[in-house]
Formats: sequence, C-alpha cells, structure tokens
Amino acid sequence: MSSSPKGRMGDGVDDEMADAGALCHVLRRPGGNPGDRGRPRSGWATVLPDHLRRRRSIHERRVLHARSFDRAERRGWGTAGPDHVTGLGYSKRILPGFGLELDEEFQWLYTAGEGTASGFGNLEATLKYQFLTSAAHETILSVGISDEIGGTGSSQVGSESFSTISPTFFFGKGLGDLPDSLRFLRPLAITGVVGPSFPTRRTTQGTENPTTLTWAFTVQYSLMYLQSAVKDVGLGIPFNRLVTLVELPLQTCLNAGCGGQTSWTVNPGIAWIGMYVELGAAAEIPVNPSPGAGIGVFVLVHLFIDDLFPGSVGRPIFP
Repeated sequence: MSSSPKGRMGDGVDDEMADAGALCHVLRRPGGNPGDRGRPRSGWATVLPDHLRRRRSIHERRVLHARSFDRAERRGWGTAGPDHVTGLGYSKRILPGFGLELDEEFQWLYTAGEGTASGFGNLEATLKYQFLTSAAHETILSVGISDEIGGTGSSQVGSESFSTISPTFFFGKGLGDLPDSLRFLRPLAITGVVGPSFPTRRTTQGTENPTTLTWAFTVQYSLMYLQSAVKDVGLGIPFNRLVTLVELPLQTCLNAGCGGQTSWTVNPGIAWIGMYVELGAAAEIPVNPSPGAGIGVFVLVHLFIDDLFPGSVGRPIFP
C-alpha cells in the first residue's frame, strides 16, 4: 500500500510527479482545494514486517515477480511458513512529470524443515513519466519502466543473478466529477497498474524463467474528501483523515510451464494521511493457493519529504 498524499489534483499538479499507479491513493490530501486532487510528493517509505510488498500488492508497484512462481515450485506449495519483509523506498521528481523511484528490502523467509533464510532482495529502480493529468475528470495516467537489478540481493532469499525488466502502465481515476445526485460516490477512486515482467536470462540451471503479467487494482473511499468536499458529516480526529481501500493484486504467468496460472489476493486496508506522514495497514487474504495459505498483514509509514524539507532534499532536481 504505497501512496501519494491526498489532496486533490489542481494547483501545481503538473509541477509534481504523480504516482498515479503505484497502486497508490490518488485521492485527496488534507488542505487541498475541493476542486483539486492528490499532489504526490517525493518521499521515502518504511514498510514494516510483511510478506506483501515484494509482490507489489498495491502501493506502488509490481504485484509479484517472475521468481515467485519458481520459488513456490522449489519450496513446494503449502510448505512455506510466514515470511517477513522490511522495505525502504525513495521517490524523487527529476523533471516536471518525470521521476525516479528506488526500492530495497530485507527479507526473512521460512520453509518448514529448512528453517529461515534472510538477506536483501534485489534493488529495484523505476523511471516514471506522467503524461496526462486532468483535474476536471480527476484522472492521472503514467507510464514507467522498472529494473529489478540482478545480483544486487542475496541468493539465500531467492534474489536472482539476472535482471527483470517491467514496462508498466499506471492509472488513477477519481469520481469527483459525478453529478450532485451521486455526490456520496464522489469520494471513490480507482487506481491500477498493468504490465509484463521480462527476465533478461532465458533459463537458470536448465529451468526456464517465466514472463509474467501484473494487473492490480484498488478501490478507495476517502472520508477526508467526504468531509471536506461533499458533506460535513461531523467526523472528528482521526476519522476525518482516513481512507478505506481494497486492493486486488494479481499476477499471471505467461510461459515456462506455469502459463495461465494466476496468483492473487484481496487486501482490505485503511490509511491515515496527515500533512507530513501517512500511516497505513492492510490484510492480505489469499484467493487461491499460489500466494500461500495464510492471511498476511502489512504496515506502511510514508513520509512526505518535500513537505518536511521543502528547501533542501524535498526540492525537485530541475524545477
């Protein structure tokens, strides 16, 4: 559950890099004008122990990597115990509408009978370009390309020695342009990410590395927007800054003996968004056996660097 802060798109939005598709909240940020929608910021996020983020469930990112199918096959379905991941991400606007994201994580992976393996995953770098912003229709469209850089992580946790390249389409659509008769649906928004992942090496030790297709979506309802732009329903702190959401992250294997297999979960969650920080939590509920049998939990802390340090590291590299 990675996120953009919630305001609403509007003043200065084309001066910000909109993270419309990291399956983030492209909703509204406190202090935004009623006619504006989210101003995504540069920032870094610490993801506390969870086994979701590397699979890119939501906020902001590839749902599963190609190696997830291979790893599940090597370990055997149903033999895995709880996995824990602590991740760190940083995003920075370089030019208007163009930005860079870096993501790294430390993993603890448990297998029955084999114990726990730990180590860093591969570093992932993403370039993203926001090519459409419509404040009137509360729409953001972006394209990006990610490189999970092979050899930068530990083989003990399944980090591959080859890279995986992922061209991606991101979108975010708010319903704030609905007519007044449907005004209580205006706080709804939908975000999504669609894109394939291509391994740069065809085989590893005689086993074909699969190409996968990520397609993941969120449905979000912002109590902040309800309170500030639709109707004052009397919500107090902390409820007047909450966003409820449901994530649907899916990944389909396209070849390599697992063609047609889809791994997906349903992730209900909630986020609290302040002026300088976002706090979020969600559950991961498997829909089929591929992600594992247990229910997972993950937590997000997202700091808005450009608000915290507007005169230094928060400034864009090229205004």
